[in-house]
Amino acid sequence: MTERLTPQGINTVIVGNNREYFSPIDPHVPDALKDEFVQSDIDEADMDIMWHGDNKIVLLPKTVDPAFIADISQLFKYKNVHIFTPHDIGTGLSRNILQDAQVHGVVADSLRVSLDPKVVPWGHTLQYQELVDTLQTEGVTFSTPETPGRNALWTPEYLDTKIGSREILLRAKAKNLDINIPEGFVCADVNSAMQIAEYFLGTNRGVVFKADIGAGGVGVNVFPPSEFGKNIDDNRAKIDTKIRANPLLTTGPVVVEEYIPPDFSHHGVFPSVDSIVKPDGTVGVQAVDAMVIHHDDEAVGFYGCVLGRGLFTEEQNKKLKQMSETIGQELSKLGYRGWYDVDYILSQAGEFYTTECNLRRTSICYMLDLAELLFGEDYENKMAMRSNDKYIRPNIKDLSYRDIKSALAPVLYPMNEQQRGIIITQSFRSMYNRGKFGYVSIGNDQEDTQSIELRLDGILSKI
Repeated sequence: MTERLTPQGINTVIVGNNREYFSPIDPHVPDALKDEFVQSDIDEADMDIMWHGDNKIVLLPKTVDPAFIADISQLFKYKNVHIFTPHDIGTGLSRNILQDAQVHGVVADSLRVSLDPKVVPWGHTLQYQELVDTLQTEGVTFSTPETPGRNALWTPEYLDTKIGSREILLRAKAKNLDINIPEGFVCADVNSAMQIAEYFLGTNRGVVFKADIGAGGVGVNVFPPSEFGKNIDDNRAKIDTKIRANPLLTTGPVVVEEYIPPDFSHHGVFPSVDSIVKPDGTVGVQAVDAMVIHHDDEAVGFYGCVLGRGLFTEEQNKKLKQMSETIGQELSKLGYRGWYDVDYILSQAGEFYTTECNLRRTSICYMLDLAELLFGEDYENKMAMRSNDKYIRPNIKDLSYRDIKSALAPVLYPMNEQQRGIIITQSFRSMYNRGKFGYVSIGNDQEDTQSIELRLDGILSKI
């Protein structure tokens, strides 16, 4: 057996278990979406490298281009970051760690010789808990500041569903009347959901179907009132055909809600507030941002976030923070500890409506770390940032990370020696007859980030 090298001075072990977290959904994802659904979790785990500063071990499901790691380390000034990928035997990252003697040993040895180390996952899973329990049984001492206590381990699994999320939002609304929740119902199955949908259609409203489990928009179908004609039977048939084609909506409970018309003229049409319930139970709001969502043929797809200057007014920021803090306090009462985010819709009437609460880390985490690194804590007043975690083009499928970096040289940060430009945040991967990577666009304001994105797209479209 090869000699094991133990990294010294480790403060944090990051478990990039994005893929493991969402894997229970896999059997129900439509076949046409499954490859990209699975791969996107693996790709986005690359971004976990950017959490929690220096002096850490990062555990990832797949190998990452060393040139990408070198660039991220140089940007963040990392000197003591070690990335390990255990042998993939198809059981999930946490179990793969336990079953890979080399990686398991390195993690345990490093934690043993470190002062006050912590272990932080993308999100809590039964597998991750098995990893934590095993290490502790082996006499390894560490903290888990983003993991619920033993008597509250049920909270992520129950509350990070559409039904559980709606329940926690209703609890919070009872404490803060400013919280708006779309009118909705929990249905045992799709047949009940179809009957309730007619209630919304009968009152001239659109309707949203949400599978109890889902991610990244998979499992959500949206039907605005503009999609419907005057014939009720035709409307019903259109909805029925769409939702029965989605296995996530036909294999379990369904939440049916009224459609809230969004204000698409606003950069922050889909606000999201990221916060953390700390080990002592207090709540700390981390960032007010917004999601970038594509609506395509009644389906919803999430691909990134926007952050920073020009997103919301001071009053809107304050209201979003207060509502999200109330929701966090309700999570805290139930024993939840760790990162969470609350998603909203900014309606055409100028009101915020809560849509769900996610009990895990999100892609905004690395954007927040990056913004504070480059601009300090006052980043919101100095810059804007827009991410694309799923940039895909068929014509770049034969390129490498170095090729992409070389092609994008004219727009890479710092562009024209200014604090603007593109930072690649996901290693390039080519499969399924396409090339894919992730990036953030940093600009002076929201319009500037979009103009830089357009330049990126123009460059890559000509390759």
